[in-house]
Amino acid sequence: MFSVLKEYIPLLVYPGFALVCSLMLTWGCIRILPLLGYVDVPHGRHQHKKPVPRGGGIAIILSFFMALFLFFIQGGKADGGLCALFAEPFLKGFSLPALIIIILGLLDDRFSLRSWPKFSVQLGVGILIWFQGHGFHTILGVQLPVWIALPLTAIWTSAVINAYNLVDGLDGIAAGLAAISSFCIALWLGIMGISPEMTMILLIFCAACLGFLRYNFYPAKIFMGDTGSTFIGLMFAFVSMQQTTGRITLPSMLLPIIAIGLPLFDEFLAIWRRLVRKYIRRMDPNEKDREKEAGIMTGDADHLHHRLFQVKGNQKTTAFTMYFIALLWFLWAAGMVLFDAFLPGLVYLTLLVGIFTTVRLANIEIYDSITLASRGFRLPKKSIFLTLIHPVGDIIVFVIGFFLILLLHPEKHFQFNRLIILLIFLVPYVLLMNLNGLYRTFWMRAGINRLLALVKVLFLSAVIGYVAIYLLYALEKYFNVLSLRELVAYYSFFALFTSSVIFGERFAIMYLERFGIRLFFNTNAKIHHETLDKILIYGGGLNCRLYLRSVFSQSFLTEPFEIIGIIDDDKVFRGLNVNGFTVLGSAEDLDTIYENNRFDRIIITLSRIREDRMDFLRQWAERHHIGLAVFVSGEFPVKEAEDKHIFSIVSDIEMKKKYQNGFAGERKSTTIGDHSL
Repeated sequence: MFSVLKEYIPLLVYPGFALVCSLMLTWGCIRILPLLGYVDVPHGRHQHKKPVPRGGGIAIILSFFMALFLFFIQGGKADGGLCALFAEPFLKGFSLPALIIIILGLLDDRFSLRSWPKFSVQLGVGILIWFQGHGFHTILGVQLPVWIALPLTAIWTSAVINAYNLVDGLDGIAAGLAAISSFCIALWLGIMGISPEMTMILLIFCAACLGFLRYNFYPAKIFMGDTGSTFIGLMFAFVSMQQTTGRITLPSMLLPIIAIGLPLFDEFLAIWRRLVRKYIRRMDPNEKDREKEAGIMTGDADHLHHRLFQVKGNQKTTAFTMYFIALLWFLWAAGMVLFDAFLPGLVYLTLLVGIFTTVRLANIEIYDSITLASRGFRLPKKSIFLTLIHPVGDIIVFVIGFFLILLLHPEKHFQFNRLIILLIFLVPYVLLMNLNGLYRTFWMRAGINRLLALVKVLFLSAVIGYVAIYLLYALEKYFNVLSLRELVAYYSFFALFTSSVIFGERFAIMYLERFGIRLFFNTNAKIHHETLDKILIYGGGLNCRLYLRSVFSQSFLTEPFEIIGIIDDDKVFRGLNVNGFTVLGSAEDLDTIYENNRFDRIIITLSRIREDRMDFLRQWAERHHIGLAVFVSGEFPVKEAEDKHIFSIVSDIEMKKKYQNGFAGERKSTTIGDHSL
């Protein structure tokens, strides 16, 4: 009997120690955190009415690691010192990612960081976990290739972290669900005799969450903040990957995932709901002002706990309902594993229950989707695809550049760690291009300043790559068969190839947008030379350039015409090529030009024109039955523009003259196109 008690006493001692530490540390955090500025002031979607300390998740973290260290020390892990303790597989793989997430959470709770930088760090933590030998390497006994395992690990890590971050919206929800999930997984591992060490780790974690829940349950005296919710998410991401990798049956592999299924289901509904709502606002003119407010990273009050709270009207009842649903999901998953003889029937029943649950809980998302469908779903514009394709295209270019290096060097060089070197080459480019906002640039409308910014980023990325190579060359396990000279030569080829392709692609897009339409226009004019209207431009200055930009981007699509050339009164330009067209002469040469090359219209693009010259053009046009039009670009006072409808039409050249003499009053910028006199 005593031997049995001795075997089970640790299951109470270490979790009990974590519980006591969590209670004491949480009590201390309630008093210390406000002094450090960790306070959640109620606003927006918040349910609490007065400021509450936040960042209390640090109490869960400290109590968990204190009890964990005690457990490993008592187990003889620390006989060789602290290094031996951290050589234990769980601590070795979990400690560094946890430290990064803890620092990120503390900074966020204090300074409210933006969503995308946090998400980037979470992906980086997932990549770090994979390189440490954890994460998804095999599933159902099948070895995963690197290009699947690495991104899958990173995405799963960030998904679980954000799932617990999103579910932390009411008092006691996140801590309670974490305690239930960790206890259920530990119970399952204990019953099945799988990994006694992981069973103890989960029980310690459960106790740490319960100690915090004592002060976090409604009415909450402290919030865990992102420090706690992201750490909890990382813990379950790490444990679930550890437990699913070695499972040989699908139900047993899915059980740890289903144990944390409620936060994941809530996250799935949030992404679905926010994407649909953003698209609805983009399509609805009345919602345009609110479109920027909608997005995947934008919070709302339609999570599962918010819906239950609206029905129950009580935070305690809502929390207990969430606990019950989470426990029910786990029991159902455990039943599928234990009664595998009835697995086909259970799977079918699970499918029916899943459909019913989704319809019942996802009523808001289904309603929004029906609303979107009723308004007519339209595919995103081509410009959106052109913008989104750049990050993917750049990664492909980087990978191609790296494999070209592998093809160029001798066979012996295939022995070095190619993945490590690929990351050294690739990370500076991807990181700097994201931080500089280059992936938020629509390159078909980009200016020269963005092109220069791209050059600077490519150059700086190359420099960082060279520095990284010199610093990491000392790690001979990564570069065991390459000399520093060879490595620098390969990196130089990689940098030149990728930079040239990326810059060339952006430049080609900008060139085609500016001149490609003109090339198409000229080709079309040559094909339909006899049928197209022919135009002569009067004035080769800035307004001429603006006019050409206007017609080459719009007019030729509906009413194509041919521009035969330009006339300008400045004789210096005669015979020269201006704005892509030959200057045929001045206004005095109209008769000769008309005889040599008949045209149908004259477009005046001068910013200033003498009155006698204007009368001459009118008379000449009437005599030859030629159309006469003016292209106006400038600023007009709002009242004058509204009175004469100047936003849509310029009906008289006198309006242009009046504008040139100057208006008094309010001014507003506008550009007016080609208008007949």
